[in-house]
Amino acid sequence: MAFGDTRGEEPELVCAPEGEATSGFVDHDQDDCPITIESWNEYANWSSQLQPVKIIGLFATVAGVGLGIGVGITAIVQKARKGSV
Repeated sequence: MAFGDTRGEEPELVCAPEGEATSGFVDHDQDDCPITIESWNEYANWSSQLQPVKIIGLFATVAGVGLGIGVGITAIVQKARKGSV
């Protein structure tokens, strides 16, 4: 993406010590060690943050399509009016 990631740096996943509660997920970069619940919650919050640039892009796309349809309809109506006079 041209504007980059607006969420900041990806949080580090922390391996859970042996015998402690885990999140049920593993970190493949650290030899498939189970990660802590707190570490997973932090990562999940980071990955689910809204990115304003993506929202603006979606809005601009929808507005552009709407404008294109509006211009097309206007052109058709004006042609029809010119032909009936």
